[in-house]
Amino acid sequence: MFPLLISIGFVTSSGVYLITSVKDRQDKLRYLLNFGGMRSTSYYIGIVFADFTLYMFPTVAFVIVIIILKIDAFTNEIVVFCLVLLLFGMDLICFSNFIGYFFKDVDSAFKNSTIIMFLVGIIFPIVTLIGGGLITLYIDKSGTLAKVVYWIVLLISPFNALS
Repeated sequence: MFPLLISIGFVTSSGVYLITSVKDRQDKLRYLLNFGGMRSTSYYIGIVFADFTLYMFPTVAFVIVIIILKIDAFTNEIVVFCLVLLLFGMDLICFSNFIGYFFKDVDSAFKNSTIIMFLVGIIFPIVTLIGGGLITLYIDKSGTLAKVVYWIVLLISPFNALS
């Protein structure tokens, strides 16, 4: 249940990470920065760093609360849990920026990114979980095909790291 709740939290807030890049493209600021001599690589590293900083505020607060409350499920493996949250954050930010490139204005990007993240982050993993079980049950008894499907889905959806 916890992975589902945390996924819903990230799905609803993931649009924040694509606002800056879409707004810069909408206002033609990237063209001005490029004309001024800023490389695209520097721009994107700065965007990812700024978004990752925004991601870290609630993440650090969450880890502090877990440590204070001494929740055994997390404190026993706190280093692994923090590593998963850090890697998930980078994946979520990159995926959000990738989604942002398909929109021309900030309003539609913010609204539609929640729907896309809901499909990719919640519906898609549930369907693949059920599909993987059905593949193992009816088609491939060894489970090899289900493992291949799992790894492909894991590469596509950042939210599978949380489940």
